[in-house]
Amino acid sequence: LLSRRLSTIASSASRFDTVTLEVERKVPSLTIPTLSNPALWSRPAFLSVDPRPHKSIHDIYYDKNDALCSNGLWVRKRNGVWQAKFNPLASIGQQNTRFEELRTESDIVKAIKAIVKTNGESATNFGLDKMAEFTTYRERWMVDKEFVVVRDRTCFGWEVVEVELEETVKVEERKESDKVWKQRKMEEMDARIESFMKRYSWAWVEGQVKGKLSAYFDMMR
Repeated sequence: LLSRRLSTIASSASRFDTVTLEVERKVPSLTIPTLSNPALWSRPAFLSVDPRPHKSIHDIYYDKNDALCSNGLWVRKRNGVWQAKFNPLASIGQQNTRFEELRTESDIVKAIKAIVKTNGESATNFGLDKMAEFTTYRERWMVDKEFVVVRDRTCFGWEVVEVELEETVKVEERKESDKVWKQRKMEEMDARIESFMKRYSWAWVEGQVKGKLSAYFDMMR
């Protein structure tokens, strides 16, 4: 089960964009309680596991009459910081997704205004309405010095595990050829995740999986 996400952070100070490519795959859960205990590992064993600090994440998602989500834009405030992710071909619950992450308020406002009329002020939530709010408890491990394994457990009882790979590079800004390069790079990164997960197949529970937001809406219904 695959989820891919493309995160692009533009640098306005130069003719280059700082581009962070992030690819992830989701599974329902781990087969063991924690990756931090080597005694629980099967074979082949991980080369290394570096536990990262646990996090508590409070998310509030916003929309306007479902216009943003319907056009592939998800806007949220995470621990008080505005974020957004965009994919015009995406829909909630898709197993295969690819996103551009927006991390500055100016980029978020621009994306919102391309879909709906807004006052453009973060103090008034950009004129949007709250559609979901929940807290997630997150555990993370850096495995084999390259792959991040994340386990999220929500306040409403949903669990999902993600295997993530991230790379940051600089490319010339706004070039059509760069879009093709990003797609190819993401495919290569996804192949590395697939190989990693096959090698340690004993660690992952197989089965259908959905994202936290989809699970939240199902719970509300």
